[in-house]
Amino acid sequence: MGGKSFQAVPAEFVAVRSKASVLEATAPQGTIRLSKPKPRKTSPCFPLERPEVPIRPISKMARYAVATPRMVELAKPKHFSTECQPGRSEIWSVSRRTARATATPRTLELAQPAKRAPMNTLQYNPDAFTVKEAAKKALCSSRIETLAKPISHS
Repeated sequence: MGGKSFQAVPAEFVAVRSKASVLEATAPQGTIRLSKPKPRKTSPCFPLERPEVPIRPISKMARYAVATPRMVELAKPKHFSTECQPGRSEIWSVSRRTARATATPRTLELAQPAKRAPMNTLQYNPDAFTVKEAAKKALCSSRIETLAKPISHS
């Protein structure tokens, strides 16, 4: 700031009139509780306790719950009727021709992952900042020369 020292000038005190009921008001306990931050663990990992201890607390009712017969019935998978004939068998055999099939050399070549140069050799290019001899001898056309000049707004 150029060697000058600046001192802050305190603002003038502004008197604000408030009602007595506003000055004596207190916030409800729920608002005070919500204004405080939630206590959180600092670690993003799960606590290293015994493996049988659940990560989240499970209520006592959930631990001792017993499924009703109706819930067990609804949990079972859907079965086909004995009269229903599925469109195809669940088990089918592979044809002999498919089992003996071999991939063509072109298919094997295409199945290989792309071969790339290692990153440490790609990052170092000694010829990156050298100008080629042909570029040193090149002449540009008059049109390119006029386009290369900046536009002057006078």
